[in-house]
Amino acid sequence: MPNEQRRHVLQAALSDWAVAEVRGEQARVVSAPLLDQLAPLLSNLKEPWSLGWACDAQRPYLVRARLQVGSESREGLAEAPDLEEARRLALADALQFFGVTLQEHWVDYDPEDGPNTTELVITEALPATTLPVADTTATTDPQMEKARDHIDRLVETLRDAGLGKKAAVVVARHGGYGNSVEESRAIYKELQSLQKEI
Repeated sequence: MPNEQRRHVLQAALSDWAVAEVRGEQARVVSAPLLDQLAPLLSNLKEPWSLGWACDAQRPYLVRARLQVGSESREGLAEAPDLEEARRLALADALQFFGVTLQEHWVDYDPEDGPNTTELVITEALPATTLPVADTTATTDPQMEKARDHIDRLVETLRDAGLGKKAAVVVARHGGYGNSVEESRAIYKELQSLQKEI
């Protein structure tokens, strides 16, 4: 699988915020994956993958996450007061080695309610023109080119409406534009359903 396509799928895994640090009434949050949603995204890579954990210390928790995708293996390390947050941060750290871009912000923090991330949006880290392609060596089919153009325009519209992350997840889940006109149509229809949220 091309590294750019792999990076795109892994970038889509960053769908939430994890608390990396708390200072009084402020918390530093980092974009991180939701662990229960991670396996389906990794399965879209169409490469063998594995994920392992090790907890080296408690209170605060020091966690190592080892992610292997294909023949590449990366390890991330993170410390957090909560075990689940430490695991998510360690995995986010490992994802950086695959070219994924993390976002971080300081936000208001309440000990009972946690961080106030309501106004934060995880933005698409990929340039607008960068979408994964299922097979870069395939011969050019005029219908496929037209389908890709339609998908690109729709993704751009969704991105402008603030739905770029959801659109990226749809495209990544399908491994790009699809390998046939029928697959591209299915992707386009799924993206069209997102337009109803506008």
